[in-house]
Amino acid sequence: GKITALYRDQRNASAVSAVVTMALNLDRLNKEGFTPVLSKTYSAHIPLGRDTSPRAYIQALNHGLADIKKEILADFQNLPTPADTQSCHPGPGGKTGSNFCGERHPRDIG
Repeated sequence: GKITALYRDQRNASAVSAVVTMALNLDRLNKEGFTPVLSKTYSAHIPLGRDTSPRAYIQALNHGLADIKKEILADFQNLPTPADTQSCHPGPGGKTGSNFCGERHPRDIG
């Protein structure tokens, strides 16, 4: 994934918010090569409320990133698991069949 927007929205002084947007393109390695699995843009707009300090802004960004992470994991858990991933090399712990062919599984990100 890649952060495509990260800013403090001050267009309305009475409704300042932190904005974070992430584009995610997830591919799966199989016998034929890489196959697109998920391509989605996630965005969070977190109102700062009365406290518009830099510290509140950073806390709001962290909250937004946590929300995005939850959305990504929910989307990932709803993806079908193909049978052809058995052709991939062993993943963590020597197990074959990893959707990511040895990469960290998104369910393990925490």
